[in-house]
Amino acid sequence: NYNLESDGQIYLRGDELIQHEFVFAGKRWKEPVKFTVFRDGKLVECDPVVLHHIPHLFTLYPEVDHRPEYLFIGPALFVPASYGLIYQGKEPDSMLRGSIKRDSYLWPNEWEQGPDQQFVLLIKIMAHDASFDYKRTWSRVTKYNGTPVKSLKHLRDMWDDTRAEQTTSKDAATTEKEHRFARIDFECSEELIFEVEAAIQAEKDVMKAHNIPKPSVILPPNKKYKWS
Repeated sequence: NYNLESDGQIYLRGDELIQHEFVFAGKRWKEPVKFTVFRDGKLVECDPVVLHHIPHLFTLYPEVDHRPEYLFIGPALFVPASYGLIYQGKEPDSMLRGSIKRDSYLWPNEWEQGPDQQFVLLIKIMAHDASFDYKRTWSRVTKYNGTPVKSLKHLRDMWDDTRAEQTTSKDAATTEKEHRFARIDFECSEELIFEVEAAIQAEKDVMKAHNIPKPSVILPPNKKYKWS
């Protein structure tokens, strides 16, 4: 039996922390697994189940042993690009691969805006009424409501501001909504446009449907790294 921590790690041989995937990988083929989970503040022992392959919801970065950073805006999923993403199957097309390569060569000394700038990608649009008829391959994000996107955190901050303004305008009956729509522009001269209130609801629905605890994970900057 292993106790699973909130960050997806388990203790092995006393004090050695590893990712829980290691335990699953060591199971025999079609060997049942029994889970004990928290439900409504109580421990519930589930019936044994046989695990099958489940595709990762978030693209994992090769050779990097930490949880990926991500951001949901409505049903759309965004991640920061890494050089390893070039080799993620057929998703990145030749233009996107070229952009990732070009920018990776500029890092860190030739980037104009310093270490806080990131190459942000849209990698998935989840099924929802708000995303009906939207089909996108991986695309580089360039602007949000006309403002150039500097990083995943910058994109999240702007989306949070939009959500706050939407809530404020909704609460004030005499105030007209300032942001009825959220527009996200891409390098390929295309865009996503969501009605803000519908996107907020879609975000909640996607979190619940896929058992995702929160709509974004963005790691703090590494304090040991010094920009020069």
